[in-house]
Amino acid sequence: MSGLQETCCLIKIQCPFPIFISKLQVRGRTNGNNPTFWRLEGSNDDSVWDTLLSSNQEIVGTDISEYNVIQKPPVSHKFYKIFYIKGNGTNPGLSYIQFF
Repeated sequence: MSGLQETCCLIKIQCPFPIFISKLQVRGRTNGNNPTFWRLEGSNDDSVWDTLLSSNQEIVGTDISEYNVIQKPPVSHKFYKIFYIKGNGTNPGLSYIQFF
C-alpha cells in the first residue's frame, strides 16, 4: 500500500467488477507536458490503495510506452488510478491509456 495521501490523479477508473491488469500502455501529450514520476494503484473500496507500478521515466508524447504490472500474488481490483508525482510543464497529462 502507498503511504502517501495524494488526492489528485490523472485518471481514476471504476470497473463494474474486479479485474486483473497485467500490462499498461500510455502515451504523454505532444506539447511536452508529461508526467515524469508517476504511479498506478488499485483498490477494491476506493479508499485503501495498493501500489501496482511506480515509474520515474517520463511518459513521452510521441511514443506508446508499455509497462508490465507484476503482482505477487495476482490481485483483481475494482478501482484503478494513475497520477503523477512530478511532471513537465504546467499541466502534465496523457493522450492515450490502455489496460490489458
